[in-house]
Amino acid sequence: MTHDGVTTLWGRNSSNQVYYLACPIEHLAQSDAWSAPIPLLSGVERISAYVNRADGGNTIFTASGDRVQKLTQASAAAGRLWSAHDITIASPPELKPLAFSSYTTTIHVLDENGLPVPKTTVHLTAKTRQPVYINGLYYVLSSKPITVDADATGVLTVVERVNGLNGTVLTISLDEETAITVNPMDHSIAKLTSLDSEEKLRNTQVTTKITAGGVVGSVEFTPLVPPLTRPEDVSAVANYLGLLKEKYISDDP
Repeated sequence: MTHDGVTTLWGRNSSNQVYYLACPIEHLAQSDAWSAPIPLLSGVERISAYVNRADGGNTIFTASGDRVQKLTQASAAAGRLWSAHDITIASPPELKPLAFSSYTTTIHVLDENGLPVPKTTVHLTAKTRQPVYINGLYYVLSSKPITVDADATGVLTVVERVNGLNGTVLTISLDEETAITVNPMDHSIAKLTSLDSEEKLRNTQVTTKITAGGVVGSVEFTPLVPPLTRPEDVSAVANYLGLLKEKYISDDP
């Protein structure tokens, strides 16, 4: 498929991995001009790919078993990062609620006295097209602003389903002129990169079982790092986390 001077090929290999590679159209005959095949997702049975004509982003639909996903690639300005999200359909009422990992951003609209302003119209944008739920309704964020009214308490709750740390940076405004930027990854990255020493890593404990919605009563914990892990391995991880912290801060918009 060709868009904006670049030809992109998608495929599925014998390991059921979805991959893609790209090349400028003027160099299609040069093998060294093609990008290396990059695996994006494993365990895939069928794919359907296209280039989004709205913004030129690569988009791939995948199906495997009872799971359907949509892979989208950000623009060059947003680092060309890939993100995946599940496509869900209405389920019979007897099925249990679906649990998934997400970033939840709560936006409070306040007046000059710090009091909630109900039903205020809020404009939201993102550098990449990304589906989210805002106050329980489905929206697709993009560089084109969408308008959503806050609820009766002046609150907007934005839920983005994620499969890892990567999330979508939100730009929020009331008048489309004065805007604030909210990066839902900041808290998670700060918590992760604070473990920048062997001592901190070994002293950190995590819950043995994560339960959607939380639990009532006591929670069991286990060490993040197994006690028999070699000191040099733990120190190496701590060093990399320190480097990640420096890089993340330097790239923060």
